[in-house]
Amino acid sequence: MQKTGTCQVDPREMTIHTSESWIQSFLRRLISFQQAIFVLKKSLHVWREGGLVVLEQAIYSLCTLLTSILLARAISKVQYGFYALGMSLVFVTEVIQRSIIAVPYTVLSSGKEDIHGQQYLGNTLLQHLAISILFFLGSAFSALVLNAMERPYSNLVFLFGILAVCSHFRTILRCVLLAQMRYRDHLILSSMIGLILVLALLILYTIGQLTILTTCVTHSLGCLMYGFLVLRKSPFAIHWPAFFSDWAGNWRFGRWILLATCANAVGIRFLPWLTLHYWNCETVATVAALTTIVCMVRPALQASSGYLTPKLTRQMRWKGLDATRRITLTLVGIFGLAGLGYIVSLSFAGYWFVQVVYSGKYETSTMAMITLSTAMAAKSANVPISSFLAATHQPKALTVMGITSSIGCLALGLLIVPLWGVVGATTAVAVNHLISFAIGLTFLLCKEISTKLKYSGEEK
Repeated sequence: MQKTGTCQVDPREMTIHTSESWIQSFLRRLISFQQAIFVLKKSLHVWREGGLVVLEQAIYSLCTLLTSILLARAISKVQYGFYALGMSLVFVTEVIQRSIIAVPYTVLSSGKEDIHGQQYLGNTLLQHLAISILFFLGSAFSALVLNAMERPYSNLVFLFGILAVCSHFRTILRCVLLAQMRYRDHLILSSMIGLILVLALLILYTIGQLTILTTCVTHSLGCLMYGFLVLRKSPFAIHWPAFFSDWAGNWRFGRWILLATCANAVGIRFLPWLTLHYWNCETVATVAALTTIVCMVRPALQASSGYLTPKLTRQMRWKGLDATRRITLTLVGIFGLAGLGYIVSLSFAGYWFVQVVYSGKYETSTMAMITLSTAMAAKSANVPISSFLAATHQPKALTVMGITSSIGCLALGLLIVPLWGVVGATTAVAVNHLISFAIGLTFLLCKEISTKLKYSGEEK
């Protein structure tokens, strides 16, 4: 007699159900394993790309370091002081060009493919040419005015103007390669040009012909060679109907970065001239020589910025703001730890390294090395933050960072440079980068502030 309220289960159905559960569990584990393998391959690919960029900048950093060291050993302190002042002007004009041309292209070129990408590249290069012509005419006019005033360094102004134009040409095409993620081409070209430059400078140094003139001419030729080799494999087309709209788009994005750049020029880039005013050209040369040693990692930071900005831009498009913010915070921790290690290393070995490199020609102090290495550590930690703000279209935040840090740097410099000389100038540099990092970290952590300052323009 069958009992009521009970359920009879067929053993065959139980076996089938158990088999299906085991198969589903196996398939889930297999899919999870495949996903893990895919994530691992993707991570290795990203690290390999980043390694290529950092390796290229390590080579470029080594070439820049050797150039400055050889020139500092070959010429007098006064001449090297003039060289440092001229290079400060070259750097200012280069970051202006980067602000309104290179950085907007790096961010806004994302998503432009095929003919549209070629037209945008062609229009951007034409904009770059127009700005370079203005820089050249400005340097030529300044040289004529200084020559009429019978200033001894009028020819150097014109020479550094030519160097600035050639350096801008390399900078914009370097950003093109990074935006197009052609990291291998970038590494090969930079390595080849860098090797040629180093050999030429070593030959000039050996035969006693290494001067400011020969150094600027050699670097200008190297930049032009790099640019023409890049253009050979970078198809572009000038599209006149879209030229002014592309210009307007670059300007809308880059105007805030340009304002920050100008503020930065008034601050940290004014320090060599402030040091010259209160002290002399030899003190400027000493600060420049120490900065060359400490800032030998700066091109690597620039490479990281050029690599992270397009990467975070794509991360923003794919994963959203919160995921991009978390990745940036992780990168800030990694870059910050590397910066702390750099401070410790130069605190112990910086004085000895300077004496060996310059053969005792330039005096230094442990305090100057500590302050400069602190500046580089803060700049290192600030690289992911600046890339995040650029990738998320927040140039107003970059402007606030630049203006505030420059005001602090200039105010402190006016107080301590007349009293402490070299240490005063290096301390002002450290304060500039620390203020910029603190404000940038605030923007990164406070969502409400960054939202209020968010760039409101739309890409056309």
